[in-house]
Amino acid sequence: ADILDHLANTYGTDALKVLRLLREEPNWQIRLAANHPFIQAEVVYAARTEMAQTLPDVLMRRIRLGLIDWQATLKALPITARLLASERNWTDEQRTHAEADFRMHIEGLLEKATGVALPNLQSGS
Repeated sequence: ADILDHLANTYGTDALKVLRLLREEPNWQIRLAANHPFIQAEVVYAARTEMAQTLPDVLMRRIRLGLIDWQATLKALPITARLLASERNWTDEQRTHAEADFRMHIEGLLEKATGVALPNLQSGS
């Protein structure tokens, strides 16, 4: 219910377009991060319909997870990078580089906010 409410409030009548993507790949209904209503289909929608080009564009500007929960953003980063890389036809090297750059940015924000350096979370766990 929280996902449907989120989609309706975020996309209005275009929420149906996001949901239609699930016909193509049912797994896109999976949440990007626990305790947040954002789903994988939103990454694909952002790339295809909103012309999102980068990970910050998706996670900060389109989905906005990166504005409300940096830890969840780090957990969502690997799948978001894989989805966006697929949509943008990135090479593995481009995906890895984009993911590492954005991870460093978010970890830097967390370190500044908390004063504590984070352990390397590249495994996405």
